[in-house]
Amino acid sequence: MTSSRPNNNKNENDKKDQSLLQKVISRSAPLDKTEALEALYWLKQIVGLIMGVVCGVVPFMGATGIALFLITAAALSHILAFFYLKVDENEVGLSAALTEGGMTALAMFLLTWIVTFTVFHHSELLMQ
Repeated sequence: MTSSRPNNNKNENDKKDQSLLQKVISRSAPLDKTEALEALYWLKQIVGLIMGVVCGVVPFMGATGIALFLITAAALSHILAFFYLKVDENEVGLSAALTEGGMTALAMFLLTWIVTFTVFHHSELLMQ
């Protein structure tokens, strides 16, 4: 006589073992507050990296590049959290969704922007 209990535990463990990336892509399991904020954190890091390369290749300078990054990061965070993942706004909070990982993403953006801009537009400095 076999019990169905181990199978239930296995299914529960499988759900817990799903990575955050799998949950975000498949939208199969709802995200709790911590997972939603973690997904937003990593989204902003990726946006910071991509926008830093874009702003470095297209020679944006000054406040234009920073404003472009801030608007893009805020808009994509809002879209991912509240439209794609359908996270409850009352549970996570709009300010938490917009500020989660913001400073580290800004640092990632600035680092990649400066390095990319220097490589593409001031390569003579690298040859010295």
